[in-house]
Amino acid sequence: MPGDGYDVGALVSAPDSHEEVRVTLHCDVLVVGAGPAGMAAAVSAARGGAHTVVLEQSGGGGGAPVAAMHRHICGLYLNGEDAPCDTLNDGIARELVGRLKALSPAATVMRMGRVHVLPFATSDWVSAFRAMMANERSLELRLNTRARAATRDGRLVTAVTADAPQGPLEFRPRIVIDCSGDGLMVQSLGLQAPEPGGEPLAGFTVRFNGLRDVDPLLPVRVPYCLTKAAEEGRLPAHLRFTVFTPGDKPGEGFCKLSVPSRRESNDDRSREEALLIHRCLAERLPSFRDAVVAAMSPAVLHRAGPRLLGYYTLTEDDVLQARKFADAAAKNAWPIEWWDPDTGPEYDYVPPGEYYEIPMACLRTSAIGNLFCAGRCISASPRALGSTRVMGPCISLGEAAGKAAANTIEHCGL
Repeated sequence: MPGDGYDVGALVSAPDSHEEVRVTLHCDVLVVGAGPAGMAAAVSAARGGAHTVVLEQSGGGGGAPVAAMHRHICGLYLNGEDAPCDTLNDGIARELVGRLKALSPAATVMRMGRVHVLPFATSDWVSAFRAMMANERSLELRLNTRARAATRDGRLVTAVTADAPQGPLEFRPRIVIDCSGDGLMVQSLGLQAPEPGGEPLAGFTVRFNGLRDVDPLLPVRVPYCLTKAAEEGRLPAHLRFTVFTPGDKPGEGFCKLSVPSRRESNDDRSREEALLIHRCLAERLPSFRDAVVAAMSPAVLHRAGPRLLGYYTLTEDDVLQARKFADAAAKNAWPIEWWDPDTGPEYDYVPPGEYYEIPMACLRTSAIGNLFCAGRCISASPRALGSTRVMGPCISLGEAAGKAAANTIEHCGL
């Protein structure tokens, strides 16, 4: 509950002093990031009896599904010809799907190429995950609060500092779960794996309103049109990998751009390129003639980034050979999805009807005893991460991390 666990000491100097006011807060579990993994980790830890605090740098939470305006949840199901009856992982992933279906009963599992996905609305996603968190009395969500650095004493994280609207905060958690995507705690503690030789393209989404005559062929016409414009030199080459998806409302559509991952002024340049695409499509496709840009991603969303150097590093071979582990944290059947900067998306599939497992050893490190990771910063090779990073497995990895954190506190007395 807000206010629980406060330890405010050595704090306030004279009102006209410029000394920093330092507030120290204690909790059992500190979760960094309130995306799919962070939400599930926090709910799971709180359900295990742990006083849990979640730090989320945005003002609304929800993670990449909100920022990237995702339209489908990937990685929930086995691949194969037949529509799946249920999610591959049970627990919070299955519970969340039930909540989403209750909010939008018409949304059903759909086949996309060789895999199955669940369509969802951003508002439903936010409502569902907020409701799950609000039901836990020992869970506190702190928005607009960015974790800045972690300090350690030997093999234990002892404190995490954060920037909040009311000023700097210091948290004293018993266990930290890094679900930040960019591995903020992993980087701060110097626990990241070596950088890969190459990185996949990043994503940036733009939403259009006012489209006319949106037909089933528009998802084909848009990338074809942009490819021709790139070949003519009117657009940067990487924009030929843009994907178009119709929206739920009349006249609505989404273009997901694929942009270089590590270039200067990435966000500003991506906004400029979104406007270039708008002009190009308005000139060449009648459906876009009266369309307007209604929204853009607040920032470029990276498909890869700093990752934990854990007890075990999941490999491409583990994924493609459908390998199982004794300490499995989650199951996954999503293909390795690699967005190559030169050739675009490549997909390597798990055998039909099969799945692989992600071990708990990918969520832990020998260097720190009270740190877990979940989501995009787990210990995985760059290409293996192309399968594990999607929403479905991230939810289940977060749940596993939260449950393990609560169990560790209960049984090991950390």
